[in-house]
Amino acid sequence: MKMNEWTGKEEKDLLAAVDECLVALKEEEERQRKLQASAPDAEDRKNPEALLSWSIVSEKLGGQRSRLQCMYKWKRLQERLEKGEKAALQIPNRKDHKSRRMKRAEENYKNMLPGDKYEVLCQVRDVIEGFDHEENIPWAVIT
Repeated sequence: MKMNEWTGKEEKDLLAAVDECLVALKEEEERQRKLQASAPDAEDRKNPEALLSWSIVSEKLGGQRSRLQCMYKWKRLQERLEKGEKAALQIPNRKDHKSRRMKRAEENYKNMLPGDKYEVLCQVRDVIEGFDHEENIPWAVIT
């Protein structure tokens, strides 16, 4: 389960997975109407997201994100889209967007002595030894 920041690709995959689920829900609703079965409440038809199974959305993303992560991210993406943010589906430009933590880290780096930098690299090497992919590295431990 990933706990780090969402990538632009993950955001696009989430939007595609939710869209796929919404299309399936609409098709199912139509099928139910044709079968004369009970259709969802009028309120649910106005808001089909209320019928979404976020577990299925999570599965469609390969189980890399939890159902709650998907639901919260979906809501945030919808808010961004409603506000008309052009960058809602684009990968943020990391050069323009720096968190306070990143700025503080850069400042700390500038003040480090060469021996301190070497010590940090040795510690990183020791922690990541044995990890075959970068996404598996426990960056929180290194931090």
